[in-house]
Amino acid sequence: MKRMGWASSSLTVVALLLSACSDSGPKTLSEDDFIDELNSICDDASRDLRRLDGADRNFFDDVLEIMQSSAEALAKLSPPSDLKGDYDDFVDNLDDTIKETENIRDAVDDDDQAAIEDSSAELSNLNDDGNDLADSLGADDCIDIGSGSGGSTDSSDPDNTDPASTDPDTTTANTPLPIDPTVPTDPPATDPPDPTTAPTPAPTTAPVPEMTVPESNSGGSQALDITTEFLPPAGFEWVQIDITGISAPSSPLLVPIIDSYFFGRAENAATGEIALLSLTILNLAEGQQWTEEQLAEMADYELLSGSPTEVASAAGRTVYVAQGVGEAGDLDAGVSFLERASVGLLVFPGSDVLGIIDAFFAANLMGG
Repeated sequence: MKRMGWASSSLTVVALLLSACSDSGPKTLSEDDFIDELNSICDDASRDLRRLDGADRNFFDDVLEIMQSSAEALAKLSPPSDLKGDYDDFVDNLDDTIKETENIRDAVDDDDQAAIEDSSAELSNLNDDGNDLADSLGADDCIDIGSGSGGSTDSSDPDNTDPASTDPDTTTANTPLPIDPTVPTDPPATDPPDPTTAPTPAPTTAPVPEMTVPESNSGGSQALDITTEFLPPAGFEWVQIDITGISAPSSPLLVPIIDSYFFGRAENAATGEIALLSLTILNLAEGQQWTEEQLAEMADYELLSGSPTEVASAAGRTVYVAQGVGEAGDLDAGVSFLERASVGLLVFPGSDVLGIIDAFFAANLMGG
């Protein structure tokens, strides 16, 4: 799959929280005790990271605080001699990770896309190196910190009831794909939108769980499982479903430009909301963009041919919303475009279409 642009989530930025300590410590631990201590610190860091909201303006500062706290805890450990070499490499890796996290924080504040791409690539490399080191140390819980894939989770721990946390029994590890965050300059060629008619979300009510995927649109290639590559919106958890009957649009205008089409279902245990999310990644050539016709065709597909209204989300993102769509007219839909991607959403009426789309972008730190 072609990977484009940048993406940086808590998983990518801080997967190596455990990567530091000094030679000081009360005494040299046995190998088993040392690994147990590493895993315990990693579990604590993972729990704290999963609680962070990527849309919060203090996100990177909070990440750095967790990193520093973990480094202080690790500095109190002293590794056995046969693990010292890898452990010293952890020290250097954390130093580099902290510096690069500070760099990407500053780049995001300055909206410096080139610097964001550079830091994101470097953090990805640090993440890979750190995972290799964790594996060589035998600290399995220290691989992919924050993703829910490496650390063990005690279901009796009340901290694990946070609805924004990943449930390891129902989800798989999520590593966001890089996506170009530039917003397209041409909106979908649809009826002129009336920004004054933005829908007002009704009070959230618990929808019935029998929500199924509409079959009113024909499809192209088989959809991929979104839960294996992306994080759910904050407050939601992925729920495994059978997507064998779900496919990308088969329009001749879209088939040549679609690289991959992801689909999945997310649920909010606190509110009962159900969200069907899709993400389309394009394989456009350098300098190529969506055409007006392609944008209109994609909007028509994601909105189930409903009449769109252009609305600005709280994050300033342009979202096209259609209400009362689907065969029974009992769904609301939304779609938002990046230069090389689009995100679609289907929910029951009363759900916050704009907020859920913003939360999905924020969880995976996609721009737009």
